[in-house]
Amino acid sequence: MTDALPARLDEIFPVLPLRSSIVFPREIAQLILALDDSGMLDSLTEGDHRIVVVGQRDRKADNPSLAQLYSIGTESAVLRFGQPLRRVGPHVARQGGVSAPMHVFEEHVGEVQIRIEAGNLADLFAEAGRALAELQLDAAVGNAPREIEDVIVRAPDREALLVEWLNELIFRSETRHCAFTAFDVTRISDGELQARIGGVGVLHPRVAVKAATMHGLRIEKQPGGLRATVVLDV
Repeated sequence: MTDALPARLDEIFPVLPLRSSIVFPREIAQLILALDDSGMLDSLTEGDHRIVVVGQRDRKADNPSLAQLYSIGTESAVLRFGQPLRRVGPHVARQGGVSAPMHVFEEHVGEVQIRIEAGNLADLFAEAGRALAELQLDAAVGNAPREIEDVIVRAPDREALLVEWLNELIFRSETRHCAFTAFDVTRISDGELQARIGGVGVLHPRVAVKAATMHGLRIEKQPGGLRATVVLDV
């Protein structure tokens, strides 16, 4: 008598593909995930469902097949769900073919990676500020900005300037207990930014952002404008 063959992995546990992250056994990891088209996460509840997280061989695949996944994964439990993060700003062309400002939160373990697109450098930095505010905002006091401040930051190049800008916003957010949501970039070059910013009060930050990092940081040209990738330590 022949024993039955073991069931396929996806017939035992729900499988969550990861594009660029690794989760090790006995590790507690925070995952920032893209929208789950399969609806698998919607069917889970905190603490009582097991899943298997597996890396993708093809990182560009949106709905990878089993053949596009690595053969070894990690059995995991969902401890807690955070509030969903949104893709902000449609990626459409303005008049003259210039990209509209937008940002996307991308998958990362223990950190938050943001991809930002805009038609010019000033809009790119303003959109980075809006992305930071979205992470921070949970319960805001009032609708109109109550903190209006002038900011000047300097750095050796525009990549370092983006990190300095975000870290200045993080510092002011922590000390003023607010999230900055309004940005008027009055002057910007590769080494200096001047802006007027407005913030709203925050009772409890949605995500405690510690700092912007140089890890994987880049600003590059693309059709219609610029694209930046920055990682935040949370």
